[in-house]
Amino acid sequence: MKKPSNSNRKALVLVFSLLIFGRCSRLGTESSVSSADLVIRNGFLLDMVSDQPQLKPIKGLVISGEKIQKIVPADSSESLPEAPLVIEAGSSYILPGLIDAHVHFRSWFPEIFLHYGVTSLMDTGPCGPDCEEDPNEWILRHQRALDDGSRKGPTLYITGMKLDGPDGKTDNHIYRLQSLDEISTKIDFLARLGVDAIKAEEDLPVDFRKRIIEEASKRGLPVVGHSRDAIESINVGMRFIEHTYPIARALATDPELAYQLGRSSEHLIDMNRVPEMIDLMLENQVYLNPTLMGRFRFFSERRFQYSREDKELLSQELFQAIPEEYRSRLPDSHLRAETMPPEERRMHEKAYENVKVLLKQFSSKGGLLLAASDALETSMPGLWTHREVQLLVDAGVTPYAALLGATRYPAELMRKQDLIGTVQVGKQADLLIVTANPLQDIAATQDIEYVIKKGIIERRPQ
Repeated sequence: MKKPSNSNRKALVLVFSLLIFGRCSRLGTESSVSSADLVIRNGFLLDMVSDQPQLKPIKGLVISGEKIQKIVPADSSESLPEAPLVIEAGSSYILPGLIDAHVHFRSWFPEIFLHYGVTSLMDTGPCGPDCEEDPNEWILRHQRALDDGSRKGPTLYITGMKLDGPDGKTDNHIYRLQSLDEISTKIDFLARLGVDAIKAEEDLPVDFRKRIIEEASKRGLPVVGHSRDAIESINVGMRFIEHTYPIARALATDPELAYQLGRSSEHLIDMNRVPEMIDLMLENQVYLNPTLMGRFRFFSERRFQYSREDKELLSQELFQAIPEEYRSRLPDSHLRAETMPPEERRMHEKAYENVKVLLKQFSSKGGLLLAASDALETSMPGLWTHREVQLLVDAGVTPYAALLGATRYPAELMRKQDLIGTVQVGKQADLLIVTANPLQDIAATQDIEYVIKKGIIERRPQ
């Protein structure tokens, strides 16, 4: 059977919603002509436009097609248009749909991410090391399915295969560049595929990294990915630092030991040098993605909570798409620290304390801090995005700044700020409606009533 187009799917969803769900009200008669497809009445809008929180009571938010047509202030005398669907938001809170700008997409991700209000994803390394097909074709196939509506899930942005240097890793989802002359050709190839960013790997020589950034910039593409040394990468134009170990290497009291320890060296950070690193990142408008869930959740006070939650959630139907080999491991994965030798555990706990100080200082000065989860097969899609935001707040980042890291900032990094990341007229109608104020308790982002993607209600009160 031929699958419905996105427009037909939208029509079917609207009709079904009218027949079934009580909180959505039908207005007018069959002969009336609607001037909007969806109206959200009342509520408090957190549009994420400002650098400081501005919570605005509204009379209504009007959606036509995939876009936000109008935002009517609470004190306006303007009447709201009729629409086939109306959401009565009441005293709920309306935010942009969340953006997770660092995932390693897996086939079971989309529905779960969308359930948790993540309406946009950036895949930064397709298919995985065991992929048995061309990674670029694999991720493009999933992207097309999400774009044409044949698969339910977030909008998917992609980097395609990663770029590494002559001495980098060897696997089937990394291009190992042997010369500078290859770079322009390879980026041209990726640009023709339609990638949204270029993914750089850790072992790129400095001159390779510089050329990649230059060539990507010519094509309007941001460069994301790993670095060996944060200062080295920033000095050649990198505006994205992934994980905190490149900062540790740059600021280490013992640089040689920091490199020997690989990605577990943050306990060696010379904290007296943190202000100079922050100034460098601010001056160059660098985005920092610390990936706290992937690296430090084992040492968070929340690790036992996360383990209990996962055990309960994984029995639900939504999560049955996760292969059993991963589902069975997820709850206990949070408790790795409990079996560590005492000396090793103290080292990691010291690293976590250093990182929390770094993040609080960086954010307090207006740093571009991303709440991107680094989700892969051993994670809970979507839920990890909320937990990444929570761990940032636990580190001393304000709830609003942490939310910027899952809305406006990733949109700006991906150069999609004209489309997503804030709630503004003309932008894509990607919205999250929650019952409580996340500025007072960031955990409220999980108290989800509605998820709306491109004007379609994808989740509603259970």
